[in-house]
Amino acid sequence: MHPGDWPAVRAIYEAGIATGHATFETTAPTWERWDKSHLEEHRLVATVGGAVAGWALTNMLVKVLTGVFDPPPAQLAVPWAYLLSVLLIAGAAMAAAAWLATRMARQPAVEQLREL
Repeated sequence: MHPGDWPAVRAIYEAGIATGHATFETTAPTWERWDKSHLEEHRLVATVGGAVAGWALTNMLVKVLTGVFDPPPAQLAVPWAYLLSVLLIAGAAMAAAAWLATRMARQPAVEQLREL
């Protein structure tokens, strides 16, 4: 994002402010304030035909994920017990669904509705 992109980005930002869901801000900041409070490498602008179509800030994602993979784990632990239990439950659910579908296919639709 460059200073020349700011007018279009500001218009999109103000539209987000108007929804009341995009930010806690009540007015869009000046370029100077925006520039000082956001790292340059974390500003993204999407353009279509040379016009700004959208923008994003990645610094929130960086803050959220800081420490998650820093430092990376020495060994990757696979939760085998959890994966096995999920596989067994999914298999049981599929078997129950297949049994029920087979049972329901044997009954005429009118009888199925009467049972409800």
